[in-house]
Amino acid sequence: MKKTFYIENLGCAKNQVDAEVVAFDLINKGYECINDTENAVKKADIIIVNTCAFIESAKKESIDVFFELNAQKKKSAKIVITGCLGQRYKDELVKEMPEAFMISGVPQTPSTTRGDRLFSKKGTAYVKILEGCNHRCSFCAIPIIRGPLVSISEEEIIKETSRLVKSGVKEINLIGQDLASYGIDKYKKSTLTDLLAKLSQIEGDFTIRCLYIHPDFFPSDLISVIQRSNGKILPYFDIPLQHASKDILKAMHRAHTKEYYLDLIKKIRSSFDECYIRTTYLLGFKNESKETLEELKEFIEESSLDAASFFEYSREEGTEGERIMSEDEVKSIRPLVKRYKKKLEALQDKISSSRLSRFVGTEQNVLIEEKIEGTSMYFAHIPLQCPDTDGTVVLSVPPDSAEPLIEGEKYRAKITKVNNLDLEAEKM
Repeated sequence: MKKTFYIENLGCAKNQVDAEVVAFDLINKGYECINDTENAVKKADIIIVNTCAFIESAKKESIDVFFELNAQKKKSAKIVITGCLGQRYKDELVKEMPEAFMISGVPQTPSTTRGDRLFSKKGTAYVKILEGCNHRCSFCAIPIIRGPLVSISEEEIIKETSRLVKSGVKEINLIGQDLASYGIDKYKKSTLTDLLAKLSQIEGDFTIRCLYIHPDFFPSDLISVIQRSNGKILPYFDIPLQHASKDILKAMHRAHTKEYYLDLIKKIRSSFDECYIRTTYLLGFKNESKETLEELKEFIEESSLDAASFFEYSREEGTEGERIMSEDEVKSIRPLVKRYKKKLEALQDKISSSRLSRFVGTEQNVLIEEKIEGTSMYFAHIPLQCPDTDGTVVLSVPPDSAEPLIEGEKYRAKITKVNNLDLEAEKM
């Protein structure tokens, strides 16, 4: 019988691609992946916990999950730690977690080749185009964990994307620490738009979504490349603005201001009949106060973005943020930050729901994710919703529909209603 393995993936989509690469390697060595099997943790011969270490809460989750799975596994199974936590704290973990059979970090040779072992929803896949980061945002530990920028070759990215499209994948999500940095390590300038132009020439029924573009390095020709892609590249913009206060942005080592951000948002929106812009905000960093949080609130109202995620600052060792802001400062501002985080999330939810109303009455191609158990409805999403990140579509099917819908396939639907941060639709 084949030896079996199970992977518990934590953290971001970049971690997921790493897990898929590991799975591909193990399958090539004769192991069988049983992630989709009931009680897989109790059955697997090898359990891999692919960890995250981006912020303190992620580290805690990684450790908690490790011990939870270690308690569930069969006695003969070996449990392994991989990923960012193992990369950053290997020596400490070896001493403090003897239960781990092996501890390793992130792959040393960036790759996006995975065969057919994907952990994403059917019909969609993540393709990593670079690893590491050369930016030195003062709050961020990613360059310490993942190392300097390394762009994956165009040839490998195009080959993997082509293979995924031929296998039936309808959506390609390009990921990396900052897509705008692609190619800088090789050519001293960004070649992201060159790559996108080549990917859009691949034959097949698929779309490309770009995830995470640093606002300070937004490619000047990105909009025109999307416009010329004949619908292959979605006008979906994931731009982590982080804040609106000039003093906080300066402390973060961000080059621009809220005025620049508003101009960029206006430029994007004026370039497309329809687009989607999401961002992230970091609360509680150096110089944060009630005044700066109010300034951010006003910016959120004025920018009226489609979606945003909010995070509390976590003081990470080795970063400049650790040097310029003491733990006492972080703790002193935390109660205010927690209160405002709830306020700002509620405000953004209201804006996001309002923004979704523009889709009501429109016809959309929806990608089926899964059937809702016990009903004739399905979870799906429209092109301008990123799976696992944005809201979803609850799709109703006519009662006289003879054939069940296929997960990972697209169907035509009419959007009928907004339900908080989700949409409701009827299959046409």
